[in-house]
Amino acid sequence: MRKIISAAAIAVAGFTLAGCGSDPAPANGTKAAAGGAEIGAAGTACPMPVSFRPAEKWQPKAVSPPERMSGAELLCEIDAKPAGGIGFVRVLRATGVTDPMAALKSFTSVGKYADFAYKDVKAGSIAAKEVTYNSVASEEKLPQVALAVPVGADTVLVTTSGLDAELFKDNLAAYELAKSTLHPTT
Repeated sequence: MRKIISAAAIAVAGFTLAGCGSDPAPANGTKAAAGGAEIGAAGTACPMPVSFRPAEKWQPKAVSPPERMSGAELLCEIDAKPAGGIGFVRVLRATGVTDPMAALKSFTSVGKYADFAYKDVKAGSIAAKEVTYNSVASEEKLPQVALAVPVGADTVLVTTSGLDAELFKDNLAAYELAKSTLHPTT
């Protein structure tokens, strides 16, 4: 009996310790994504004003020179393909815009979108704004989400979407990981 209890205690302790330092679970019920190496600082795949951990095996790539996308500069695309998925987490900068709500409204004003739901959130420890909405450019409503974080004289946007609702759910865990680990680049 003593050996059984000891083995059970060791197993419980092992599971408890394995949880330490793990990625935070998303609040929206999606499965948490394992994190890769942090990006954002100089010398990483995507130097930008914020840093965060992309999902494991997702491939970050700097967009250089930055392209314009919905009124903001596309700085980085993190591709799900190397992890077996389809989609991106994208990071953009709204230059000279310090109000996150204004940045979100400007970003979503380009395109055919509906069903906007704005809320206050935390990106890491930073107060931020988030919007969920649907693309209505086709017959099927395609869910999307964007986060706006003030950084200096600009606002950084982090976005994801999907080709359909199922792919959106798959990409949402990577987005939530980026959001929960985000901080200004130092």
